[in-house]
Amino acid sequence: MNKKVTLDMEVEDIVREYPQLISYLMDRDIICIRCGAPVWGSLRELLESKGIEDVENFVEQMNLFLEKES
Repeated sequence: MNKKVTLDMEVEDIVREYPQLISYLMDRDIICIRCGAPVWGSLRELLESKGIEDVENFVEQMNLFLEKES
């Protein structure tokens, strides 16, 4: 996989480019697509708003998940 998710990416871009991450984020109570609540801003902003302290590790885990899925 050449591209990777970064903390500076907009959440809506991540959802569009990597739809397989929707369930990954939902399983971790980061986003809820089903409830229709819009998510705007960067991944860093979203993770920090959800109380994730080690955002760098979270993104690393997301990219490992993507590698396994491809």
